[in-house]
Amino acid sequence: MRWTVLSSDGLVFFPAVLYFVLVYYTGGRNGSRSDMAWHIAMILLNPCLILIDHGHFQVEFVVFRCPVECLVLVIVSVLFYANSL
Repeated sequence: MRWTVLSSDGLVFFPAVLYFVLVYYTGGRNGSRSDMAWHIAMILLNPCLILIDHGHFQVEFVVFRCPVECLVLVIVSVLFYANSL
């Protein structure tokens, strides 16, 4: 793997996933910290994303950030910014 892929994952995709899980659990779901950690791990360690994106397409996680952030913005009801992404 190239360092650009790891740095783009750390700067772009991981924060989007963390924010999504935090918003998902604060939006009415009552879950423990272990549930939140489990969901974060399942999203980040998804074999499809790891094999395809890190093996073939090098920087696809940057593209996957946009739908994740749009979903978060729709959940939070900030539709103006969700439409702009």
